[in-house]
Amino acid sequence: MKFTKMQGLGNDYVYVNCLKETIADPPALAKKISDRHFGVGSDGLIMINPSYKADFEMDMYNADGSRAEMCGNGIRCVAKYLFDNGIVKNKHMTIETLSGVREMTLFTFNGKVSSVSVNMGKAVLEGKKIPSTLEGDKIVNREIAVGDKNYNVTLVNVGNPHCVVFCDKVDAVDVANVGPLFEYAKYFPQRVNVEFVRVVNDKTLKCAYGNVVTVKLWRAVRVRRLGSWRLCWADIARRTKISRSRYAAAI
Repeated sequence: MKFTKMQGLGNDYVYVNCLKETIADPPALAKKISDRHFGVGSDGLIMINPSYKADFEMDMYNADGSRAEMCGNGIRCVAKYLFDNGIVKNKHMTIETLSGVREMTLFTFNGKVSSVSVNMGKAVLEGKKIPSTLEGDKIVNREIAVGDKNYNVTLVNVGNPHCVVFCDKVDAVDVANVGPLFEYAKYFPQRVNVEFVRVVNDKTLKCAYGNVVTVKLWRAVRVRRLGSWRLCWADIARRTKISRSRYAAAI
């Protein structure tokens, strides 16, 4: 089987062109190939499939074999793979995911994709649509108990469920141990991604989880504002630009 290893902001997956390849058991392969000691090593497996709803389909599995709805970094890599390998020539494309069809615009340099804009759709804050057992139209700055501590959290779904915790010192958070407590907490029947965030200023975020999802969560907290705004989030080596209209967001 031929595969390609790609990363976006360090979020790395193994990509398989299933227009040519066939995978009999994706969950089992995802677990084997994602192992960082005995496999290729990745955050999961992404299959590029044909689609009846869009130009192509992105079917993704986490490193533990569970199926995932959507990944902003992953879908940008899918777009780059399709264009750079000559499978598509159009710089506008649609990709089907478990969370719906996403529209993308490709930007190129010397014939290769240098960046991709993805319309992530509308951020959902309603508790039951996260999904979460917490009730309310917006779960923003809600206090919950996780482990032996109380945290104020904001929940958002932008294709998959996320929980953001704003804190003064992210370096003081024991992410390796506290993260799983959130992921499997009773409030999240389908588990959840969790991010710990410190707001540096109105333009820059520093996060402990090192994932672009943090930016999307902060955007969701501010989605109540009308008009437009632009945010740059910087990690050690990469920068992601976020823009939002009143109705949709692009990353």
